[in-house]
Amino acid sequence: MASYKTPGVYIEEIVKFPPSVAQVETAIPAFMGFTQIAKRKAAGDLHLKPTRITSMLEYESYFGYAKSETAITVTVTGSDVLATGPGANRSPYLMYYSMQMYFANGGGPCYIVSVGQYESSSPVVDIATLTTGLTAIRKEDEPTLLLFPDATSMDPGSHTDFYALYNAALTQCNELQDRFTIIDTFSDVEYNDGTDDFDPIEAMRNNITSEKDIAKYGAVY
Repeated sequence: MASYKTPGVYIEEIVKFPPSVAQVETAIPAFMGFTQIAKRKAAGDLHLKPTRITSMLEYESYFGYAKSETAITVTVTGSDVLATGPGANRSPYLMYYSMQMYFANGGGPCYIVSVGQYESSSPVVDIATLTTGLTAIRKEDEPTLLLFPDATSMDPGSHTDFYALYNAALTQCNELQDRFTIIDTFSDVEYNDGTDDFDPIEAMRNNITSEKDIAKYGAVY
C-alpha cells in the first residue's frame, strides 16, 4: 500500500503484466579470424569454438597476441616515429589489432571464432578457412553482427572470393534473420591478373548480391 502525505482522492493502478521491454544487449559482434593460440585448458580446444569474451584481457588469455612484425623498421627521432618496410611483407593477421580498437572504443561483450592459429604455423587467409568460422557461429543465438577482420588480407586477385565470403554471411543473416554483416571493401592494388586501376567500390557493387532481401542484411564501410 502506498503512503500518502496529504489528504485527497488517489487512484492506484496495479500492474498485472511484466514490463514489455527487457534490458538486453543490442549488438553482440562475432569476430572470425586467425589468432596466435586458441586455448582455454588445452592447446587448440577453442579452435572453431565460438567463445564469448568481455575484455581485451580475456582475449589475450584465450587467443594470445599479434603475430610479430619482422619486416617493418621503426625509427624514432625525437618526437617523430617513422615506420618503414614493404607493405606486402606485413603480417596478414589483423584480428588482434581489431580487438584492440574495438575495446579501446568502448566495445562490450563479443564472440571470437578462431579459424586458425599462427603460433606454430602460417595459415593461409582464404575463403575456405574463413567460411569455417561462419559455419561455427551459425549455431549461436546471441551474436547480432558478423565481422571478418582478416578478410582484407586475401591474396591480390581474389576479390571474387572476398565478396563470396560476405555473400555467404549475408545469406546466413537472411536465413536466421537475427544478425547483420559488416562488409569491408577489397584493397585497391594491382592484381596478379594484370588488371590496373582497380575500383574497389565498383568491384563491391558487381560482386555483392543484388537481391535486396539478402543485401539489406549488410552495410559496407
